[in-house]
Amino acid sequence: MQESKIHYGWVILVVGCLVVAGSLGIGRFIYGILLPSLQEGLKLTHNQTGFLASANMIGYTIGTLITGGIVLRFGSRKVISISLLGIGLTMLVVGLAQGFRTVLFFRFLTGISTAGAYITMMGLSSSWFAENRRGLANGFLVGGSGLAIFLTGWLVPFILEAYPEQGWRYNWIVLGILTIALAGLSLALLRNYPSLKGLSPLGEANSSSVNRNTVSKVYTSKEIINLKKIRILAFAFFCYGLSYIIFITFFVNFLIAEKGVAASVAGEIWGLVGLLSVGSAIVWGVLSDRLGRPHTMAIVFLLQALSYLLVAGTTATRLMWLSGVIFGLTAWSVPALIASYCGDLLGPKNSTRALGLVTFLFSIGSVLGPAVAGQIKELSSSFGSAFYLAAFIAFLGGILSLYLEKTKVDIVNKSRA
Repeated sequence: MQESKIHYGWVILVVGCLVVAGSLGIGRFIYGILLPSLQEGLKLTHNQTGFLASANMIGYTIGTLITGGIVLRFGSRKVISISLLGIGLTMLVVGLAQGFRTVLFFRFLTGISTAGAYITMMGLSSSWFAENRRGLANGFLVGGSGLAIFLTGWLVPFILEAYPEQGWRYNWIVLGILTIALAGLSLALLRNYPSLKGLSPLGEANSSSVNRNTVSKVYTSKEIINLKKIRILAFAFFCYGLSYIIFITFFVNFLIAEKGVAASVAGEIWGLVGLLSVGSAIVWGVLSDRLGRPHTMAIVFLLQALSYLLVAGTTATRLMWLSGVIFGLTAWSVPALIASYCGDLLGPKNSTRALGLVTFLFSIGSVLGPAVAGQIKELSSSFGSAFYLAAFIAFLGGILSLYLEKTKVDIVNKSRA
């Protein structure tokens, strides 16, 4: 009788997708599409807009360091719900803000809350999905970012056109209220463990009961850092963090302010980016199972470099659309591939620690990107050079990915002997 019912894990998955949409999609990525109107409304300089993005990323980096301990004390459900509430409340304050310092401080707080909701949700999926279903589950969850980008790509321009003077404020307030609603939904429907519903993790019945981990030893952080592949992987993730955040943050602003693209059209392009990115992590994850993680990452990096070059080097609107299409099809795949490769190298017992170490450099890149791009704009009066820089950094990420394939594994091979 119970077998015919829908496993509650699917409810967790759907709600989790909305959590990712609210945390990353709204909490972080919405800044890019709201940037032009925010900048005009508060008369901000380009340097200031860069620092706002960096403040958000600094908050996110701090959040990644403290979330794990908080989850152990209070549980995933409460941390996710409170974090989403924090995102919503800080967005409401930004919508009411009168100056740069207020926005700077509360975007920093938004970053901390974003990490709390997103990282905890990705961890919760491991409790609800057996090993043979986690790739599908996490790929679906990451698609929440694209879903949010797609929806806000249409909603934000609509509100801006309906209320030309105060529309930017209404956008922050509406999206803040929406995120608060997601906090209530999460509190009502999320559960910390399947056992609370009298269930086992979804897919467990079809999983092998044999532990097939090829790496059984638990390594220290120092031992993991000493692994050459991990160091290369970390620098590749740094390249992704620095390059993608420039695109995410300034793409819409660049199209409107420098390329002469109408705000409505720029919003449509951004919405298409979100729509195409919904399933990108799943597609590239499956491809990496066939081609290998390094080769797949190299392909993704090179495609993203092409996307950045297109937006920087042309004024043709159709090529702006093409740039958005290419980025949308590859958008969230690198973090998923990085996480998978950490597991490939060091096994499940070490993958979380390894991912945390390489994510630190990703965060550094994500903090530097907006500040560097803002400074380039101040010096050159254009974001064009910033996008050329992003293309070069992404190309470098592709080279590092290929180098991973040629680099020998040391401590892992010793553990297998």
